[in-house]
Amino acid sequence: MTPKPRWLRTLFLVLARKQHIPRGAAPFGYTKGTMAFPVAIVVASLVELGVVHVLVPWAWLQILLLVLTVWGIVFVLGPFASRAAHPHLVTGEALELRWGHRSVLSTPLTNVRSVEPLVDHAPTQPAADGTRLILTQFQSTNVRIVFEQPVASDPPVPQRHLPAGFRAAEAALYVEDPAAFVAACAR
Repeated sequence: MTPKPRWLRTLFLVLARKQHIPRGAAPFGYTKGTMAFPVAIVVASLVELGVVHVLVPWAWLQILLLVLTVWGIVFVLGPFASRAAHPHLVTGEALELRWGHRSVLSTPLTNVRSVEPLVDHAPTQPAADGTRLILTQFQSTNVRIVFEQPVASDPPVPQRHLPAGFRAAEAALYVEDPAAFVAACAR
């Protein structure tokens, strides 16, 4: 498996503190608290690279290990950076839930029956559970959205865990500022 080229571009976006947000949309991040694990792996990789550089006497092997370490860092940070650069969006007319580059669910705000802060500590990974879309990673969900009509959705889960023709009647997700997200969706 190779790192996707767009992960590298996204890493540069994150380092430049930029996000992919269309004009007029309010962004709502969902990555706070999820970067500690990948950052720890990157730090360990860099320490390991330094130790290997001292212990390995062959320049060709040092270069190879450097390339592999950089590849590994992009592979680890890429998906997380993608999520940081592509937040959930609320416009005056629509709600778009994202998972990195992927648009998971998009619906007009008129289709949102209710949106409320609701903490649920059970889910820790994205899932499609019956007609419930769950978007979280390493966090509890803190917002619940119920839709008037079920919405076609593309959850970030393996195909074998995805019910055929999945449509979300509700969504549970983690956002960094649940109060502002609820207010934006309730306009």
